[in-house]
Amino acid sequence: MFASHITGGEIGYSFDGTSYTINLTLYSQCNSISSVAASQSVTCQSIACSSSINLSLTNTSIDTIKEMYCPSAGAACNASTTYYLAYHFSGTTTLSQCSDWKISFSSCCLNGQIINIYNPSSESIYLETMLNNSAAPNNSAIIKNYPIMLMATGSVNTNSIQTMDADGDSVSYQFIVPQDGASTTISYSPAYNLSNPIGGSANIDAANQYMQLEASSGGFYYLSMRTSEYRNGSLIGYTTRIWTTTVFPAGTSPKVPLPAPGSNFTCLTHPGQTQTINVSFDDSTATDSVFVSFDPSNSWTYTTTAAPAAGTGAGSITWTTPTSLNPAATPFFYIYVLAQNNSCPQKGFAWYTILVNTAQASINDSVWAGDANGDNMANMYDPLAIAVAYGQTGPTRSGATTSWVPEYCANWSTYYLPAVINVKHADCNGDGTVNSTDLAAVTANYGLTHPKGHPTAQKTTGVPDLYFDLTGITLTPGANISVPIKFGTASLPMNNIYGLAAGVELIGAVNLSAAPTITYSSSWIGTASNTLNFTKDINNNRVDWAYARIDQTNVSGNGTIATLNFTVPTTATTGQQMKFHFEAPQVIDKYGNPIVAYNVLDDSLNVALGIANIPSAVQYAEVVPNPSKSQAELQMFVAQAGNINIKITDLLGRTAWQQTMNAGTGNQNIALPNTNIIPGMYMIQIQGEGWRYSKTLKWVKE
Repeated sequence: MFASHITGGEIGYSFDGTSYTINLTLYSQCNSISSVAASQSVTCQSIACSSSINLSLTNTSIDTIKEMYCPSAGAACNASTTYYLAYHFSGTTTLSQCSDWKISFSSCCLNGQIINIYNPSSESIYLETMLNNSAAPNNSAIIKNYPIMLMATGSVNTNSIQTMDADGDSVSYQFIVPQDGASTTISYSPAYNLSNPIGGSANIDAANQYMQLEASSGGFYYLSMRTSEYRNGSLIGYTTRIWTTTVFPAGTSPKVPLPAPGSNFTCLTHPGQTQTINVSFDDSTATDSVFVSFDPSNSWTYTTTAAPAAGTGAGSITWTTPTSLNPAATPFFYIYVLAQNNSCPQKGFAWYTILVNTAQASINDSVWAGDANGDNMANMYDPLAIAVAYGQTGPTRSGATTSWVPEYCANWSTYYLPAVINVKHADCNGDGTVNSTDLAAVTANYGLTHPKGHPTAQKTTGVPDLYFDLTGITLTPGANISVPIKFGTASLPMNNIYGLAAGVELIGAVNLSAAPTITYSSSWIGTASNTLNFTKDINNNRVDWAYARIDQTNVSGNGTIATLNFTVPTTATTGQQMKFHFEAPQVIDKYGNPIVAYNVLDDSLNVALGIANIPSAVQYAEVVPNPSKSQAELQMFVAQAGNINIKITDLLGRTAWQQTMNAGTGNQNIALPNTNIIPGMYMIQIQGEGWRYSKTLKWVKE
């Protein structure tokens, strides 16, 4: 009946910090143990990197799916006969950073009795998973539950596709046309197609993570589903699942227990911590009892409890994480949960996955109002912690205040990573919800303790810059100045950022009359509806600033993220230098993890004599276009005729071009040299003889 005795399977991968483990599962029906080889071969190929690897996978385990019996199409279920098997294979390899890894498995041939595939016995079983690790490593999303292998006509079969992704990537699901090879698909029989692959209905509820199938006639059906992962809007991987469903011509398909509303399948633990996870599941049939059991992926000592009941079942699992655990080597592990009912003649059952992240412990029990990140100081970094935890809820603090005093609060269910600081610290006002109202405590207690210090950004090539864009900015007494703060360029964008904090300071002889402000009229980090911003005036020349998203979604981009605004004092004098400085910047991802792969660039300008102070002067001057690739002009408006000296120097002060001209009043357009000027940044100095006038412009020659 089956050429290979393989009825389906799925393929994926995991990353351990050094290499990738390729995981292959194959399904087999009935007594076909001997026909599935103890090893299987997969191909890892990247066209972009011109790489191809043949990898042998070894059989690591065989699961017996006892709830799925193995009759012929139309036969009755019999608990004492045969069943389905799941063969698990794995192998390890090193995959270089490439954007298009395809890892595939193929075997011939399909069951000749499959009715929704044209000429099935001539088609191969083909599985494929995709990996884009060009920017960062990735773990494929996993679905522990098995597909629908057995169902009856005339009733809807609900099957959980609960998915867990260790990297926190977004997941989507699609039915796809089964493939016969890397570039070929299988043809459906007449009356069947992608939107109607089983002769009834086939739907995926992505929000609730379950699939529903209904068939109108008995027989064998072949289906394929793809689970895709997106990070910051970009596809970074997918896995493929194929399976054969046996449909009986009459009967009632079982309804699987589904997670109760509000169920949480993620938690965090650290070495030495005792942890308990509680789960519960509801059954659509109120009279069916629900039973819960656990299967951890490691061999630690666990204590479990079960509370089966009609319509709802609950269970708990408790363990103490070994003190020898190294979170760097084991950043996460899984606990699998089986929920099943006692419906007859076929049980409804589903496997679910609990993702347990690991990290080193940090003793930090009391909450100090305003210290949202638990570093013993209220400062500009605390709004970032509030942004990461935005919208989370937990226990309130009894008699909570915003005074700078320690207050006890029971731990909330989540922690920041990797420092294992409980997110209860972000609830600065103690009302049980993290939101913008918690910022007031940061302001009230700002700077009351000494900081512990923060990671220093690496100074290196090949990473994006955080910088002030002073192009076209001229400091003149009394002028209102707006300086774009930029992060990344088109060639070196800033990837997967959630927010940042920094002190912004104007250093030099110029003392401002009021602290700078920061605005966000144009920012690629986000909009007013999905970001949080915070500023604290330190003195007239410095403002501390934090800006982050609040939707737990990283973003990538380049260009302006905010604008620095200030007024040059009217008392400023020509030649005074103003240095634009970032103090102790910190950039984070959506988990609160520091990002250090970027450069921090300070810059400076000198005050120029303002037009308002010189009644007879050049009243306007700029380079058009700027930057320029070919011809550029110096455009000026001259209010009083006279000699003008124009000198172009590089950043080392070396003269690249110089000219003196006699200018009349009105508009003056002066062609700048296009030859003998290599690409780079230049300063154009304009001086009027006898006018006491000078002006310096910045020109970028591309």
